[in-house]
Amino acid sequence: MPGERLVERDLAERFGVSRTPVREALRLLEANGLASTSPGAGLIVRSLSPSEISDLYFAWEEMEAIAARRAATVASDYEIAMLKSIQQKWNPEADHKTLSDLNKQFHLALRSAANNVFLLRALSSVHDVVSLLGISTYSVPNRSAEIGREHQAIISAIAERDPERAESAARAHIRRNAATRMEMLALGEPALRRPGRKLLVD
Repeated sequence: MPGERLVERDLAERFGVSRTPVREALRLLEANGLASTSPGAGLIVRSLSPSEISDLYFAWEEMEAIAARRAATVASDYEIAMLKSIQQKWNPEADHKTLSDLNKQFHLALRSAANNVFLLRALSSVHDVVSLLGISTYSVPNRSAEIGREHQAIISAIAERDPERAESAARAHIRRNAATRMEMLALGEPALRRPGRKLLVD
């Protein structure tokens, strides 16, 4: 969770490895902006400010829209079948971990279907940062069902080889995610609120 300490010794014991690979992993996390040094606490999981979260969703929307548009043009039948297979497993009543895993699978399959290694790397980096947001938006009532419908809209457009509709559906999905996240911030979700900061939402 944001603000959680990353202690080399504890992590090595937890994963049953020596401290050398853990030290290298922590170095990479810090280099990629996913961890930062805090006075008196050492290395911690980074917290994002509301403005950083807004910037993150802006970048995510733009790249996800490009990926969906391109996938509608270049995705193979197998890649489309993979997207449909993941979607068939989506059950809004499932626990948050199951939905989170399926959501990750969906977005990985989508960016892979765009068949562009540079776009894949860029979106993978964005999704790494999304992990810093902590509490899932699935905690918002009915959001799980909405996400299922939004994913289906993207898949249907890709399967029908409609790039404009695929792009539009992808943008709508990320914008709704962003709006939900900002609503959570405004309501004061403890894992997302930054002490001393007044949160304003349009």
